[in-house]
Amino acid sequence: FDSFNELFEGATIRLPDATVEDRIIGIKLTLRLTNIRCTEILVGDILITYNRDSNQRLSYQVEVVDLDLTCYLDYRYDYGFVGGNGNAVANTDNNDAVVAFAFTSTNFDQAPANDVIMESCTADVNVADLDFDGDWISSILDIMERLIRGTVEGEIQSVACGELTSLADGGLQNILDRVSDLV
Repeated sequence: FDSFNELFEGATIRLPDATVEDRIIGIKLTLRLTNIRCTEILVGDILITYNRDSNQRLSYQVEVVDLDLTCYLDYRYDYGFVGGNGNAVANTDNNDAVVAFAFTSTNFDQAPANDVIMESCTADVNVADLDFDGDWISSILDIMERLIRGTVEGEIQSVACGELTSLADGGLQNILDRVSDLV
């Protein structure tokens, strides 16, 4: 997958801002994560399986295996009367995503596909390491890494499935429309 990974060299995926809240020793901690961007995208493998369910439906499953990326983010925290900001790096490892979709036709024996249906998307993102840099509170944030790790994982998972769904809904449908026009 070296050639495939070269396509993503220098690519950046932007994620929406997120907020994490928790109580530490009875005091509310609010952590705002902003400017979240993921780079250094590496894909280990892509597995594609398909099944002809009928002469009107072809089902596909695309599995991205061992996807690694590094995410950079800015943060601002408020903890009681104390506040500050900094930046962080989240290294992910051994992530997977599975997308299932189907092409439909009035009859594949006589006509090309005319629609694509997104059926499901699951993503499993594992933040292996999360390092905070900033003022003295950053060392406390490093201790509370588990709280923030789950939020970062959830945001990446959500965006991954959103992008894959958008690709199926928009990109694949456009390709089908063009092929249909040519045929």
